[in-house]
Amino acid sequence: MTDRHRALEILQEARNILAQRLTEQVLELGEELLADARGDSYMNEIETLYEQVGHKLTHVSHMISNLPAEPPPT
Repeated sequence: MTDRHRALEILQEARNILAQRLTEQVLELGEELLADARGDSYMNEIETLYEQVGHKLTHVSHMISNLPAEPPPT
C-alpha cells in the first residue's frame, strides 16, 4: 500500500465519521434547524452546526481532492 493510498483511506474514514456526526446532529436538532431556517429562531442553529461539523467536513473533502496523483506503476 502506498503512502498516498493510506492517506486517502484515513481521510475517507474521517469524512465518514464527520458525515455520521452531521447526520446525528441534524436529526437531534431537527426542529431547531427548521425554526432557524424559517426565521422563527435567533439561535443560529444552522451556523452553529456548520461551525461544529460542516467546516471540518468541507476541509477533509478538499484535502481528499487535493491529494497528489498516484504515480504511474513502473
